[in-house]
Amino acid sequence: MSRGFGTTCALTALVASVAACELQEITVAQSEDVVVAEVYLSSDVDGISASAWIHRTLGSSGSTQELSSADVFLRAESRASTVRLRPAEASFCAGDELPEDFPGSCYFAQPLDPRYFGPGSFVEAIVRLPDGGRITGQTRVPGPYELQTPRINRRRKCSLEPAQRLTVEWTRAEGAWAYISETQIINLTAALEDTNIEVEEDPLLLVGLSVSEADTTIVFPSEFGLFDRPNLGRDLALVLQEGLPFGTQAEVVIAAADRNYVNWVRRGAFNPSGIVRVPSLHGDGTGVLGSVVRKRFTVDAGLDLPKPGPCEPAEP
Repeated sequence: MSRGFGTTCALTALVASVAACELQEITVAQSEDVVVAEVYLSSDVDGISASAWIHRTLGSSGSTQELSSADVFLRAESRASTVRLRPAEASFCAGDELPEDFPGSCYFAQPLDPRYFGPGSFVEAIVRLPDGGRITGQTRVPGPYELQTPRINRRRKCSLEPAQRLTVEWTRAEGAWAYISETQIINLTAALEDTNIEVEEDPLLLVGLSVSEADTTIVFPSEFGLFDRPNLGRDLALVLQEGLPFGTQAEVVIAAADRNYVNWVRRGAFNPSGIVRVPSLHGDGTGVLGSVVRKRFTVDAGLDLPKPGPCEPAEP
């Protein structure tokens, strides 16, 4: 514990100045420096990958240097397969979200065998710290699922008439705690240059959320941006309520996320399970072992020539 001092001053309605002040001793809680391991298992169209970002709660560069010699393993059910993650550049784990000099150690592995680490698999993470400590946890990867709408070609593309909405549908992924839907819309600035609509971000990222395993539809693009609308201009938000402007293109990602992922990941106002992160890794530290299964496709509203096929329901 550390100690500090505050002041308490008594004021009365009859006295215009401070009548008396006295120093009062108070107690301030000392922040605890804890190792945090954020381990993610991702199944995507390009295969299955895993990343681990290990850092400390206090973010001290001196206290995180030794974490670069930690060992991170993923072990499949019944110990049928064990994979050791290798050290990697921070961008593999943190992308552009953190400054380059942010203290932390990144680990990465790809591709992983879908028989052991694919949709529906039970996976355990084991983090061995340089001082002999261990952090462990488990995840059940959400089960396999398929897009029903739209029907897409081999390039995973389809075309949509401008100012038209599309209901995206998929089958249920067993064990999914939520479906996180993202779209990145490009070329908005050029598409709206003849209007008075201001575009502050291009590409524009919007996030949507389906909050249960059975909630398997979302309307594109009007129901994307649930957590981003306060930052959008009113006129741009109204345009996107109707559909994509002509000359734009959007990449759409539907991600079935396990309970661990949903209870830990936070993005701005994205707090589906409350404002407090719930850890799923325990031991000589804390953190998360989260898993997601992603489907992605591109919607074209006049930017590409020739156009891909229309965004129609998949054939039964």
